[in-house]
Amino acid sequence: MSIDQYAMHLARNHGCFSPSVLTPLVYVVLGLVPISVTVGVFFYMAYSALSGVQLLERVMLLVTPPKHHPNVLYVRKVTNKHVCAILNLVCCAIIPIGLFINSLWL
Repeated sequence: MSIDQYAMHLARNHGCFSPSVLTPLVYVVLGLVPISVTVGVFFYMAYSALSGVQLLERVMLLVTPPKHHPNVLYVRKVTNKHVCAILNLVCCAIIPIGLFINSLWL
């Protein structure tokens, strides 16, 4: 049994270490970080995650000429690419609208 396996065994079975012990320390450290920095980190994480989102790529196909479309499976197999992209956008727009209407009724 290696050292890291032994440490994990102690942590899991005997409760030697729990992440909840670090919560007050993390709370103090996060209190020192300005809100603008925290928001900037979350915006950067959201922006960097957009590169793999197929919905965003389909929306970009709406404004890209067919000659410049990439040679990927969803471009070759789907015949009504624009209808599919617009339907996806409409469905994504319905969710916040429904949440807003639901918040008015509470």
